[in-house]
Amino acid sequence: MSLELPPAGPRSYTHVPGTAYHFRAVAQEIRLRTLTEARRRADILRAEIARHDEAYYTRDAPLISDAEYDTLVVELREIEATFPALAAASPSSRVAGRPDERFARVRHPVPMLSLGNAFTRDEMIRFDQRCRDLAARDDVRYHCEPKFDGLSIGLLYRDRVLVWGATRGDGIDGEDVTPNLRAIGVVERLPGDAPPDLFIRGEAVMYRSDFETLNAARVAAGEAPFRNPRNAGAGSLRQIDPAATAARPLHIFAYNATALSGALPDTQGALLDALAAWGFGVFDIRRGGVTIDEAWAFIEWQREARHAWPFDTDGVVVKVDDLATQTGLGFVGKDPRGAIAFKYAAEERFTKLLNIRLQIGRTGTITPVGELEPVLVGGVMVANATLHNESEIRRKGLMIGDIVVVRRAGEVIPEIVAPVVERRDGTEREWAMPEACPSCGTPLERAPGEIATRCPNEDGCLPQRIERARHFSSRGALDIEGLGDAVVALLMDDSRSGGALIEDAADIFRLRVTDVADLPGFGPIAATNLIGAIDRAREPDLARLLIALGIRHIGIETAAALAAHFGSLAALVAADEASIQAVPGVGTVAGTSVAAWISRPNNRRLLAKLAANGVRPRTRQRQSGPLTGKSFVITGTLSAPRPAIAARILAAGGQVVGAVSKKVDYLVVGENPGSKVDQARKAGVTILSEEELAALIASGPPESASDALFQPGLAV
Repeated sequence: MSLELPPAGPRSYTHVPGTAYHFRAVAQEIRLRTLTEARRRADILRAEIARHDEAYYTRDAPLISDAEYDTLVVELREIEATFPALAAASPSSRVAGRPDERFARVRHPVPMLSLGNAFTRDEMIRFDQRCRDLAARDDVRYHCEPKFDGLSIGLLYRDRVLVWGATRGDGIDGEDVTPNLRAIGVVERLPGDAPPDLFIRGEAVMYRSDFETLNAARVAAGEAPFRNPRNAGAGSLRQIDPAATAARPLHIFAYNATALSGALPDTQGALLDALAAWGFGVFDIRRGGVTIDEAWAFIEWQREARHAWPFDTDGVVVKVDDLATQTGLGFVGKDPRGAIAFKYAAEERFTKLLNIRLQIGRTGTITPVGELEPVLVGGVMVANATLHNESEIRRKGLMIGDIVVVRRAGEVIPEIVAPVVERRDGTEREWAMPEACPSCGTPLERAPGEIATRCPNEDGCLPQRIERARHFSSRGALDIEGLGDAVVALLMDDSRSGGALIEDAADIFRLRVTDVADLPGFGPIAATNLIGAIDRAREPDLARLLIALGIRHIGIETAAALAAHFGSLAALVAADEASIQAVPGVGTVAGTSVAAWISRPNNRRLLAKLAANGVRPRTRQRQSGPLTGKSFVITGTLSAPRPAIAARILAAGGQVVGAVSKKVDYLVVGENPGSKVDQARKAGVTILSEEELAALIASGPPESASDALFQPGLAV
């Protein structure tokens, strides 16, 4: 069989009533006109209703009569009844003036696991050999499809009606984003030939052109641009307000399904055809019934062809086409044996290093950042890349004005690899770390044995104070929704009339709605939502608070050990250095850092202010569960912040430590794990994926204990 490859030219899609997006080789994008007109009219009505809601509920100054207002609402409801996909973002479905609830957690009916990766042809050959050996047959055929670079979602249907849609989350539990999915037109009712009860997996993606348009609008509005289409898509789907999601151009593509009742087609290709017929978005450029050599030909063809597609891909998914055979091959760890994801190597481009500027972190660390002549790498326009420290610049021999090689490793992190020395023309110049802080003018320091240069002026250096407050409210710390980088900078802007609203993180908890409502980009509703999020953070888990304080050398493992040992913040503050160092899992370096931090008067004042402003940290007592007596190390990038993963381990009775040793039972591994994987193998430590950990926890702790970890205000 010969593999007939499709052309690599631009593609577009057709939106058909009752179905979803399909790519066709047509000249332009076509949409259902009546839906477009309905969406436009609904948007106008919603804007008008929102304006009158604000006047009526917030300012007590109605602009129209009740009868006129009712006419607007009735017309909107009629449109939503005709086009159900437009209903989720509607003010007709929400009580006016009330803040939206945080996302609920839902449990996937089957775990949403990830695939193993391959990076070379040899690895693909070994995958094929393993499949044929396990299946005890030589005629195994495969199905090839692009690996979307988006946000994984799951859709649950009961009696062919959508029950909920959720993000992948930790593979066992996901975030319920049903209103947002409805806002972008997800299939809500299955036709009669679909299985009654179905769980569908798909990907939410944003097209590059839509990403560029969205970013241009954000920059024009003074907002920070998204980094890439995936981040934009993920952020859009996780909006609290479905109207915000509806305003973002997202597309859903389905790629897998599990019948909870009824039957599905026999092959992956036929399954995708069925999904398309049932109304789901399915990408048409795929190949089924192929040998491994033909699969490799598709991989090689897609390597370049994918750049002409409207969305980003980072590889090819190759699955055993026969679904019974694929399922029968089972799993090895978290990875299904019958499927694998081939990932392309990082892309490299040449561009010019225009300048090196300094970025000041929360601990005073000075990080050089390379300013680049913008270049498209891996589908993303790159204009900046971290250079880490002065030693890194020296190590790479970089000069301002160099032509440099820029690589976007894994299509995520841009990196300056090296200068192209042969391209130098004598105009390049050496760069040197300044002697004084570029912000406050304090002489910079470098501690013996360290490579980082720091500004020691903790209290007087504004960028440090801003970064500490940002870290305090960030997702990996107290996770105060709505208090992002731009908002923190705005609150600490001492150039505004009346001066800064906050001086440090503790001041966050004395903010009122009236303090925030008049800030740019805010109003009464947004201000109320922000203060509500701040109030929900007043009783953080003690370990989470210790992370939020930004103490050097204190990660989630050490914070969890300190919280479990001392039980309260008061006990930790009262402890001497030797007692802190003696805590299992803490050690000399971290213990000295904690003791030094506590001893500083300004930090004591910060803790006193937090207490005075109503912050009462809680300690989660260690529970019994399936992980009791087991110790874990966490490494790599996971689907949730490490504090969330550690909190689940602790709630199930386990212990989280910072270093791999023979005493450790498990290493939980995410993406880009680093050297701890090799250390674990040498020490005989069992390596777990995030999905395997989630499955262990899901099988043991009571439902209430697990769910409690995800409620607002707790240690997420």
